[in-house]
Amino acid sequence: FCEATSLKGQGEGMNLPSEHLSIAVCEPGKEPQTFSRFSEGKKLLLCEIPGGVAYTAQCKLQLDITHKDRAGQYEGAIFVEVFYRP
Repeated sequence: FCEATSLKGQGEGMNLPSEHLSIAVCEPGKEPQTFSRFSEGKKLLLCEIPGGVAYTAQCKLQLDITHKDRAGQYEGAIFVEVFYRP
């Protein structure tokens, strides 16, 4: 599961909601199949891996902006939870 906060810029009114950010999980060296869009306050189920305990994956992020969004540096956080189900 993962969850993201909104992105906050350094200037007045420079906020991007978490809905502008998408994430995809893929195997190293492969392109992601689909991106999932974050929603404020909701957790996304990214993937379920059958069998085994060890798994290596890459997380790719995508930011969707428009001409209305101001250029600058933004900060936010992404929280990832990993659960093991025997």
